[in-house]
Amino acid sequence: LGALLVRAPWTRSQEEDGPMVDDARDALERLVEVRRILSKEKADWQLGKEYLTDRISIVRDEIETLREKVAKDRENITSADTRVAELEEENKQLASATEGLEGVIGELEARVRSLLPRLPAPLQEQVKSFSQGIPEDPSDTELSLSKRFQNIVAVMQGIDKFHGDIHVVTESRELPGGSLEEVVTVYAGISQGYYVSKTGLVAGIGQSTETSWEWTPQNDAALAIQAVVDILESRTIASFIQLPFTVQ
Repeated sequence: LGALLVRAPWTRSQEEDGPMVDDARDALERLVEVRRILSKEKADWQLGKEYLTDRISIVRDEIETLREKVAKDRENITSADTRVAELEEENKQLASATEGLEGVIGELEARVRSLLPRLPAPLQEQVKSFSQGIPEDPSDTELSLSKRFQNIVAVMQGIDKFHGDIHVVTESRELPGGSLEEVVTVYAGISQGYYVSKTGLVAGIGQSTETSWEWTPQNDAALAIQAVVDILESRTIASFIQLPFTVQ
């Protein structure tokens, strides 16, 4: 009985303290779990903070880059506006110059067309591809102003080149009797020409008139013209040859 009386209070105390110990244990475990969660949240927050800090720095750099680009674009726009104004002024000047050129191109074309029939036949053939492009009516053409000037310049350059040399060509010519005979023709520039037949008996003199190129028979000049042909074709040595020549 004494043993029972001694042990009984201890048993009752253990039974009463059991729930408290469990509660304390649960509370401690929850505290540990809360601290673990807080520690993880703190670590995640620190990582997020570093990420946001880096992102903010990148965004700031991008903003600065955009600001520099905007400033540069504004400068380019200003330069472009200035260039546009310059081009508009140049365009006005060109338009004014074009109006002046349009006023003279028709007259130049008319003068060149009137000159064409007065040119030697070989020269007419040489410049034909350009002379055909010269419009008969300056007010009725689809050619650009530059193309029309190119045609005139090409014809005049061909004339200038032809006029600066002596040309020997073989041609078929209709003689006064109506027969067609092969002749050798010498052109001294664009204003004077001579021909002699292969037989050396028929000859003539040609020259540019006010409206055309005309040939005049002159058989008595056949020997002299043949001598000139022989010199030009290197069959004889050079010498002075007297030929009929008319200056208008």
